[in-house]
Amino acid sequence: MNQFLWPPKILIVDDEETFRKMGAVACSDFTQAENIREAEQGEEALQIAKTFQPDVILLDVLMPGMDGAEVLRRLKSDPATADIAVVMFTAQENQKVTNNLLGAGAHDYASKLIDPDELVLRLCNAVLLKQTKEMLRKQLNQQKIECELAAAIQQGLLPTQELTNHLTQKGWKMAWFARAAEVVSGDIIFARLVQSDTVLSVLLADVQHHGIPSGMLTMFLPGASVSCPSIGLEPGNLLSHISKQLAQCFPTELSWSVSNGIVPQGLTAVHAMIHLDDGVSSIATAGHRPALLISPEGEIRKLNSSGILLQIGNPHEPDKFRTWRGNLSPGEKLLLYSDGLHERENRELSKGKPLFGEQHLQNSIRKYAQLPAQEFLDAVVQDWKNFSPDPPGDDCSIFVLERKEEAV
Repeated sequence: MNQFLWPPKILIVDDEETFRKMGAVACSDFTQAENIREAEQGEEALQIAKTFQPDVILLDVLMPGMDGAEVLRRLKSDPATADIAVVMFTAQENQKVTNNLLGAGAHDYASKLIDPDELVLRLCNAVLLKQTKEMLRKQLNQQKIECELAAAIQQGLLPTQELTNHLTQKGWKMAWFARAAEVVSGDIIFARLVQSDTVLSVLLADVQHHGIPSGMLTMFLPGASVSCPSIGLEPGNLLSHISKQLAQCFPTELSWSVSNGIVPQGLTAVHAMIHLDDGVSSIATAGHRPALLISPEGEIRKLNSSGILLQIGNPHEPDKFRTWRGNLSPGEKLLLYSDGLHERENRELSKGKPLFGEQHLQNSIRKYAQLPAQEFLDAVVQDWKNFSPDPPGDDCSIFVLERKEEAV
């Protein structure tokens, strides 16, 4: 009995009492009497199956009225009973009938002339399979709920409406897009005001891989950002602070020993700081794609800043991250994005370029450059979605900041 996940419940269905008792005796070898139910007819069996919810039904094939094949069909067509394992039980040997019943969803098929010990083993195997499947289904459902909760927490860290309203009052427009390849994203956009609310700090990071392990690491970044004492001085200070925090909290010798290609070993990031009063800006990157500066006419300028990948267990000083400095003029847009934007794949394009890539992105930018920030972003994202019928294979995050045109 210890081999089962819980005490097995068995329903025995047969119009002959002799075989019902035979089945009950076999079941008594591995479960208690109160966990065994009997039914003489098909309709009775269906009613008991719904309320009793047995792990296994030992079902006679030949019965008056509703036969075993029809009972099996109804069991498998009803969501309330479809997952119950059914072992067919008959005194006749007919390979075609056996195949038909197995094809209709029966777990196993046993002769009424079977050795009692073999019947016990077949019923035990059916119980174990059913209980294991049910436990896995419960675990998967719980994992789905937890992933959805984690995704909701991640959504709560994205730029807020309060921040959007503040920027609007200061003459700026902000828009962002975040799409996870799975439920939980390995990307994050974390924006907040620093230096007495005069400077906007935007961190866009892309953790290696995607899914739950990467998503857990993204949750570390907002705390590291808030705890950085010199965040408002240089954009590279935050990237250096994150690298040191990663080294302190996740030393290489701990666990990152799991080298199966799923556990993230690092991340890329871009950190932008924009003075809201005059547009003076500075941007540093850590192994990330360069930020783009877009004019109202669609001219695209790559903001050359560079820095090494932020690797777990490998701290870096601020001078490892080169900084771009300049101004965002009225009407210009700043675009930050993760690899998922470029790397959207269309598998139907066996020839040519199967990725959305830089060229498609630039075409979209030029086409929609004159639109306001949110409409511009919506249009670019729609082009990105339309590029492929396949679901995205990587997380995608995009941040757009536009300085409003000065009133004439």
